[in-house]
Amino acid sequence: MLSLCEFVVKIPTRFSINVGMAGAIVLYDRLINLGGYGGRPVTPGGQGVDLPPVHNWGAPLAKPRDY
Repeated sequence: MLSLCEFVVKIPTRFSINVGMAGAIVLYDRLINLGGYGGRPVTPGGQGVDLPPVHNWGAPLAKPRDY
């Protein structure tokens, strides 16, 4: 069966995960490594839109507590 696959992804874990969790891990890794998703091409084989700029998070809006 594996010889028929175009890509094989192996996730090293010490426990068993289901298909939904494996998909979430792969999508999270792709988001972190590529920095986001570009726009989809309008035509098959067409060029996509450039990736959006990386978002810079500001300071938290909540005030720290005084204990």
